[in-house]
Amino acid sequence: MGDFTIKIDMDKCTGCGECYENCAFDVYDEPEDGKANIVDEDA
Repeated sequence: MGDFTIKIDMDKCTGCGECYENCAFDVYDEPEDGKANIVDEDA
């Protein structure tokens, strides 16, 4: 895979879980508080 960065605008995050379900690098944890949880920013 090439180098790329994804940035989630937390003000617009609805807690849908799409980032968690689709992240190939396991950067996000399953939303527990209604917002995306970044687990590993260096992944």
